[in-house]
Amino acid sequence: MLKENAFIGSSLIRMYSSCGCLMEAHNVLDTSQAQDVVMWTSMIGGYCMHEYHTKAFECFEQMQAKGFSPNVVTFISILKACAHAGAMERIEEIVMKIEIKGWLEKEFFLGCALIDMYVKCMSLEESRFIFNELVCRDLISWSIMISGYANSGQISLALQLFVDMQQEGKMPNNVIFVCIIKLCPSVDMVKLIHSQIVEGGFEPDIVITNVS
Repeated sequence: MLKENAFIGSSLIRMYSSCGCLMEAHNVLDTSQAQDVVMWTSMIGGYCMHEYHTKAFECFEQMQAKGFSPNVVTFISILKACAHAGAMERIEEIVMKIEIKGWLEKEFFLGCALIDMYVKCMSLEESRFIFNELVCRDLISWSIMISGYANSGQISLALQLFVDMQQEGKMPNNVIFVCIIKLCPSVDMVKLIHSQIVEGGFEPDIVITNVS
């Protein structure tokens, strides 16, 4: 049995995972006498990194069965697995646990992870609900939501959200500008967006230039 402390164990798991040696990483977890939520979360993150989503879910369940309660980072990691696996039943269970803990209102990055997960599962109504519930919305959350509408062909909603964003005093970044330029229904609107880019003091961006 390994007698290292939890910090060393987590570091070993991350190291093995980054090298793709997931069996060795899990062996560190299994043989450790210092298991904690951080070690389990590192292992879940390792499986997600290499898209072993079923293994990530199994690890998530084993962790709780052993009495370890998921933290915010754990939930963010497992939501990535949900997004790729499209496991709606698991999603409902996980979201319920997050709501019970009251973390949706407090943990901004967890809210963004939920929005991104729902967008990737093409559940835009649920994604928008979470987006509207966020106490603080930054460019990441706006970008995820606008891109979600754009990629699903809901152009009017993407454009409206772009307008709403600026009315709330948020200046779009390059990612959002590129997304909106692709959706512009007229040359006049492209010119309007172009003027906003110039007024915003953005350095010339090859992506924006090519799109426009």
